[in-house]
Amino acid sequence: MRAWIYLIGLLTLCGARLVAAATWQSCHLSGHGDALRCTAMAVPRDYADAAKGSIDLHIALAPAVRAQAEPDPVFVLAGGPGQAGSDIVMLLDTALAKARASRDIVFIDPRGTGRSGRLNCDDGSDPLTRGDEALRDATLACLRGFGESLLTYSTESAAEDLDRVRIALGAERINLWGGSYGTRLAQVYAQRHPAQVRSLILDGVVDADLIIGADDLAFQTALDALLQRCAGDADCARAFPSLANDLDALLRNLDAAAATATLPHPRSGRPVAAPVSRLRLLQTIKHLLYSPRSAARVPYLITRARAGDWRPLLAVQASSVDVAVAPPAGGLLMTIACREDWPRLDASRRAEQANSRTFGGRSLAEF
Repeated sequence: MRAWIYLIGLLTLCGARLVAAATWQSCHLSGHGDALRCTAMAVPRDYADAAKGSIDLHIALAPAVRAQAEPDPVFVLAGGPGQAGSDIVMLLDTALAKARASRDIVFIDPRGTGRSGRLNCDDGSDPLTRGDEALRDATLACLRGFGESLLTYSTESAAEDLDRVRIALGAERINLWGGSYGTRLAQVYAQRHPAQVRSLILDGVVDADLIIGADDLAFQTALDALLQRCAGDADCARAFPSLANDLDALLRNLDAAAATATLPHPRSGRPVAAPVSRLRLLQTIKHLLYSPRSAARVPYLITRARAGDWRPLLAVQASSVDVAVAPPAGGLLMTIACREDWPRLDASRRAEQANSRTFGGRSLAEF
């Protein structure tokens, strides 16, 4: 197996950086203006069968600002599953700015993401203008195209990859920062290699019981809280006096017949016809409910749609078409969900999701 990174000792007395000597190159990644150091590292494709070859992991490193760097770097684990570390280097200027003062920050593209052999399900078509059925067919065709190669992609394999990177960097212990699914990967690594973990920073924890796709009940709780807050706020209640009823009416209308609206495409600016279904409406609302700032837009979007103006809601949906951060690698998202999460989805959990009033288990059915 070709060696991309050479093992080095911990030269802490000299304050040396935890980087290998000859294989790193200067690189620029979207989201951060300064040059980073990037390399590729080969890891086994299948830890149980060396004959299956290797996968090259992309690694980006931001050296600590201080000359006397601490010996334990921070490994940044992105969400998804399917997001790459190279997609979130903008965190160097925000959440990780203080940590970088004294520690190297390591961004890893897990196998199947970003520049580590991304399992891409993007067929080049425009998701904004395609209906639900066409998108389902495209996803199924993508997964069938990968075939048995998907079997070597798992959270446990990704955790072992992290330890190979740790060893190559010469770090005795590491700090793991994970966001969303990255918190699951961090926890799996800590369970498998507890002596190598100095600290865990879990941002938006994915607990062990969570099943990807089985989220309707949680979003129902969030939506109900939003509706109650609006009804209890004088200004919001005055501006949107029938918010809950408007949403129910919208969903009934979409159940009867999907809508179509025209808006300028976010890339070309040319008018395009975009279908609106119950599923897409609820997916957009879910996306907005992830943060208080974006959730505050939901009442206005619902009210405008109820008045027959779908353009504000479609603009939110369209914003995902042309953003700097790439969407999660669809193939990796699906294979991890299908192999690791869905075997735990029993009848009682299905019934629980179906009881969510607005979402009604539809996300589960689609997934």
